[in-house]
Amino acid sequence: MKANAKKALAFFSCLKKKGVHFNGEMKRFYITNYRNYHIEEQYKVSTINKKVNSIQLVDK
Repeated sequence: MKANAKKALAFFSCLKKKGVHFNGEMKRFYITNYRNYHIEEQYKVSTINKKVNSIQLVDK
């Protein structure tokens, strides 16, 4: 449970850095912004995929 909370906090923090207001409903727009942020920060593709997959699991 703690891991999921950390992942969610990292997701919201990332959106805030990008100036994106999260309205509480998970949409593709938010996932895309999250992914693009990590691409801009030059994360490895495998790391980006893990982060995106984990945040999609938190949403379910």
